[in-house]
Amino acid sequence: MNEFRGFLLAWRGKTVRIMRIMRIMRIIKLKHKTANYAKPINIQNIINEAKKYQSVDEFEARGFEVIQKELFGVNTGDIVHVPLENIVIKWKDDLENAEYMPRQQNIDDTTEPVDFIFNIKTEKYTLDDGHNRYVAARRQGRPLKGIIEHTEGNLKELASILRSKTGYSSSQIFNIAHSS
Repeated sequence: MNEFRGFLLAWRGKTVRIMRIMRIMRIIKLKHKTANYAKPINIQNIINEAKKYQSVDEFEARGFEVIQKELFGVNTGDIVHVPLENIVIKWKDDLENAEYMPRQQNIDDTTEPVDFIFNIKTEKYTLDDGHNRYVAARRQGRPLKGIIEHTEGNLKELASILRSKTGYSSSQIFNIAHSS
């Protein structure tokens, strides 16, 4: 009887270890699925956008969203799943208050998205609202679902990033668009 009991305890220990491994694999899979991998920039989409405008200044001002979407893959209004390491906390007091709230165990992807501000210089997401959901996601080791409320950055910064990532300035892209 003791041998059988020892077998059950050993089996239970293996089951727990297997379940831990499965949980770790699920977390790795989620991180792999949501990580911001550098994708190739389709310069043709930016050139096509430049064709719509009469001047470089107009292209930079009105083409901001298309350029941002090509460079970073996100835009205002997009719903994104952000790994926790890419999130910056704006309101530290709200985070401290949320950490003292009781744990919410059943948070899943159907919860209301948090509000993010996307910073084009740092390529980080600033948490503006939704600290309780952030704490719950952190406890579960999951990415956080949110909506980009607005973008932090200006035209000069975007033009500089465009040049560094593509090798072309906005005026060169505009000239290419209008020469063809």
